[in-house]
Amino acid sequence: MATSPSWTLPPCSAFPFAVFQRVQQAAERSGRGPQQVRVVAVSKTKPVSLIRQVYDAGHRCFGENYVQELIEKAPQLPDDIEWHFIGNLQSNKVKPLLAGVPNLEMVESVDDEKIANHLDRAVASMGRKPLKVLVQVNTSGETSKFGVEPSGCVELAKHVSSGCPNLEFCGLMTIGMLDYTSTPENFKTLSNYRTEVCKALGIPEEQCELSMGMSADFEQAIEMGSTNVRIGSTIFGAREYPKKQVMNKLKSSFLNPFKPPHPTTTKSFNAIINRLSAQGDNDGVLLAYSSMLSTNTPPDAFTFPSLVKACTSLELFSHGLSFHQLVIVHGFSSDAYTASSLINFYAKFGCTSNAHKVFDVMTERNVVPWTVVIGCYSRTGDAYTSFSMYNEMRRQGIQPNSVTLLSMLSGAPGLTHVQCLHGCSVLCGFESDIALANCLLNVYGKCGSIEDAKNFFEFMDHRDIVSWNSLIAGYAQIGDIREVMQILDRMRIEGMELDQLTFGSLLSVTATQSNLKLGKMVHGKILRAGFYLDSHVETSLVVMYMKCRNTDMAFKIFEETLDKDVCCHLDQSCAVFDRTDRRDSVSWNAIISGYAQNGHLCKALALFNRMRTTLQRPDSVTVVSLLQGCASIGALHQGKWIHSFVIRSCLRPCILVDTALVDMYSKCGNLDIAQKCFDGISHKDLISWSTIIAGYGSHGKGETALRLYSEFVNAGIEPNHVIFLAVLSACSHNGLVHQGLSIFQSMAEDFGIAPNVEHRACIVDLLSRAGRVEEAYNFYERMFPESSVDVLGILLDACRANGNDELADIIAQDILKFRPANAGNYVQLAHGYASMNRWDGVACMKRDPEVSEEMERSFADLLSEEVKLKEAEASENQRRADMALLEAKKMASQYQKEADKCSSGMETCEEAREKAEATLEAQRKLTAVWELRARQRGWKELPIKFSA
Repeated sequence: MATSPSWTLPPCSAFPFAVFQRVQQAAERSGRGPQQVRVVAVSKTKPVSLIRQVYDAGHRCFGENYVQELIEKAPQLPDDIEWHFIGNLQSNKVKPLLAGVPNLEMVESVDDEKIANHLDRAVASMGRKPLKVLVQVNTSGETSKFGVEPSGCVELAKHVSSGCPNLEFCGLMTIGMLDYTSTPENFKTLSNYRTEVCKALGIPEEQCELSMGMSADFEQAIEMGSTNVRIGSTIFGAREYPKKQVMNKLKSSFLNPFKPPHPTTTKSFNAIINRLSAQGDNDGVLLAYSSMLSTNTPPDAFTFPSLVKACTSLELFSHGLSFHQLVIVHGFSSDAYTASSLINFYAKFGCTSNAHKVFDVMTERNVVPWTVVIGCYSRTGDAYTSFSMYNEMRRQGIQPNSVTLLSMLSGAPGLTHVQCLHGCSVLCGFESDIALANCLLNVYGKCGSIEDAKNFFEFMDHRDIVSWNSLIAGYAQIGDIREVMQILDRMRIEGMELDQLTFGSLLSVTATQSNLKLGKMVHGKILRAGFYLDSHVETSLVVMYMKCRNTDMAFKIFEETLDKDVCCHLDQSCAVFDRTDRRDSVSWNAIISGYAQNGHLCKALALFNRMRTTLQRPDSVTVVSLLQGCASIGALHQGKWIHSFVIRSCLRPCILVDTALVDMYSKCGNLDIAQKCFDGISHKDLISWSTIIAGYGSHGKGETALRLYSEFVNAGIEPNHVIFLAVLSACSHNGLVHQGLSIFQSMAEDFGIAPNVEHRACIVDLLSRAGRVEEAYNFYERMFPESSVDVLGILLDACRANGNDELADIIAQDILKFRPANAGNYVQLAHGYASMNRWDGVACMKRDPEVSEEMERSFADLLSEEVKLKEAEASENQRRADMALLEAKKMASQYQKEADKCSSGMETCEEAREKAEATLEAQRKLTAVWELRARQRGWKELPIKFSA
C-alpha cells in the first residue's frame, strides 16, 4: 500500500499544505487513511528553485515526464527525494535514466514487455536494488500509442512479476482524457482489471496499487480508490511552456478562433459538475445541474455523487433527500459509489437509520460503505451498534482498514473499548500507520489512562509532531506540568520542532493552574519560535493571561492581533470586538465564554442576544458556555431560558449540551429537572453519569447517588477514576462510611483501577468527617507512601474539631518532617497552631534550619498578617470591654444621683438603689465576658515579631 511522506508543513507553506489537506479529506471520504495515498508532485517544466521550496515544505515524492529534464534536475536536489518517472520511456533512454538518477524510486509507465526487459537488464547490470514499476493501461477506449490495452495488462503484469527478477510489480496506472470527462469510467475499468491481475498473480488487492488522478481530478480519483495521484499545476502553478510552443499556440488561436462548447450530453455535464466539485465550488455544482435540467439532459449514475456531496457540504438536507428520490427513480440505488455518497450524507446529518437503510439495499459492499456506516454510529455515541457492525463485517470476510478503526476510536466510550481497538490494529497489521497510532495515543490520554498512553508512545517505531503533541495534551489534561516539561526537553534533544498545537497545550496547562511565571516563559518561547502571528496561539495567550488575572497583558496581545477572529475575556476587548468587521462563530463563542466563565452572566447573555440579531447561529459551544456560567452562580431562571432556546433550536441530542443541562440544574438545586434531563440522554457517557452522581452527592442525597452508581455499573459501562471520585465524594459529604470504604475497595478488586491521591484523600476526609480521626490517620500512614501536606491538613482540622490535641501534635511533626518547599504549607501549619493558641509552636517553626531565606521571608509576611489580624481583634475586644465598663459606671452613677435626690419616702430611695445595683451587676457580667474573650484572643500578650 502506498505510503506518503509526512504532511506536517510549516506555516510558510500554506499553498502545498492546502493541497495535502484536500488529499487527506478525500482519503477520509473514501474510508482510508492519509498514509494510504501517495502524492507525486509532478515538476514538469518547473525550475529547481520551485521544487526546492516544496521540498523545504516537507514533501519528498516528486515526478517527471521527460528523461533529460529529470537527469538535469536530480543532481541539483537532495538525495532523499523519491523520484517517479511517469512519461513515455524509450529503450535508448533506460540506461541514461538509471545512471543519472540514482534515487529513482519508480517507473510508472511500463506498457510493453520490451521496456520491462530493458529496465530489468539495466538494473541488474548496475547492481541497483529492484526497481518498482507500474503497468500503464489504456482505459480510454480509443487507440493510443501509450499504455497497454486492458486485455493485455494481465499478461504484462505476469511477465513483470515472474520474468523480470530485478523489477517489483506494484500495480496499475492509467490517465484520464484531456477534458477529464471519463475519470469515473476509466477508473472503474482499471479497478475491474486489477481484480483479474490479482487473481492471476495470487496476491490480495491491497498489494496492487491503482494510480490515477492529476491536478483537475485527483480528489475524485482518491474517492474512487486511487492509491497514487500525480499533482502538478495545483502545487506548482500553471505549466510554463517554451516560447516557441506558446507562439505556435497563439498563432493557431488567431487563425482558428476558439468557441467555448456548450455542453449538450450527460458526459459533458458530468465533466463540468465533477470539475466544480473537485474545486470545492458546491454552489456551482448545483447551478450546473440546474442548467443540465434546463436542456433536458438526463443524469446518470456518475452525476449524483457530486450532487449529494454538495448538499452535504452546504447542509442542504431537503435537497439531499430530493436527490436520493431521483436516484431511486432512475434505478441507481445499486451503484456502490452513489450509495456510499448517500450513506456519508445521512451520516453527516446524524440520520443513522436512513444511512443504514441505504446500506442494507446495497448489492455489493466493500470496506468503504462498511466504514462509513460504522463511523456514523460511532459519532452518535452508539458504540454497541458500531462494534456489532464491525464484527458482522469481519464475519462476512471483509477486512477493515485503518480508517475503519479510526472512525470507531472517535466514539469509543471507555478504556476497555480503546484497548480492544488497539488489539485489532495489531492483528490487522496497522502498527506502522502513524495516523492510527496518533489517534490511539490521543484517545488513551482523553480516557485518563495516561500511563497506557506513555507506554504506547515509547513502543512506537515512528513518531511525528502529532505523536508528541498528543502525549503532551494528555498530561496537560491532568495538569501534570512537570511531565510536560520533561517531554519538551526530550523533544529538544531529539531535534523535534515545536508547533502551534504544542504551544497551545502548554498554554492550556499554565492557564488551568494560573501559573503566570510559566506562562510568561512559554510566551517567550512562542516569540522566539515565530508563532506569535498564529491566531489560535494568540487566543490561547489571551485566555492564559486572563485566567492568571493579568488583564493588561491580555488586552495588549489582543490589540496587536492582526486577524481579530477571536476575542478575549475583557470589558476592554468588547469595545475592540465592536469595531471588528468580520465576526464568525469562533469570535462570538470566545467572548461569550469569557464573560460567562468570569461570572459576568448578564453581559454574556447580552452578547448572546446580539449574536442572534446578526443572524449568526449559536451552536453547542455557545450554549454550553452559557450553561456553565449559570451553574457557577446558581442562575436557575436564566438557565431555564437557555434550556428553552436549546429545545427551540434543535440543538439536542448532543451529549455536551445534555450534560451541561444536567450540571446546571444540579448546581442550581433543581435535582428533579436534572434527573429528567439525564433520563433524556440517549447514549449516556462517563461524564454525564459522573455529573448526576456528583449533583446528588453535593445536595445531601447520598443514597440516591449510590443507587445511580449501581445503575451505572449494571449498564455495562466501564468506570474510570472520575466516576469513582464523584461517588466517594458523595459518600464523604453524606456520612456513608461503610459504603464509601466498600466502593474504595472495589476499585482495585473488581475493576482493576488503582486509587490515586484524590481517591485516598476522599477516604481520609470520609473518616475524619465521621469523627474516626485515629482510623483516618492509620489509613493515611498505610496508604500514602509519600507524605501529602494537603491530606495532613485535613487530619489536622479534624483533630482540632474533635479535640484530639495529642494526635494533632503528631501530625504537626509529620508536616515538619516533610519539610515542604512551599512556604504556604508552613503557614497552614501555623494557622493550626494559632487556632489552638499554640504560639510557642509557631515560634518553633520559625527556627527550622531547613527553611530557606526566601521561604522564611514569605512565611514571615504571611504569618505577620495573621498576627496583625489577631492583635486587631484583641484590641477591638479590649475596646468593647472598656466601653461596657464605662457604660455600667455611668448608669450606676445616674441611679445613685437619682436616689440621693429623692427626699420623700424611704421606699422610693430603696427602689432606686436596688435598680442601680442590679444594673451595675449586669454590666459587670457583660464586661467579664468581653475580658475573657479578649484574653483568649491574645489581649495583653506581647506580639510576636519577625524580621524580614
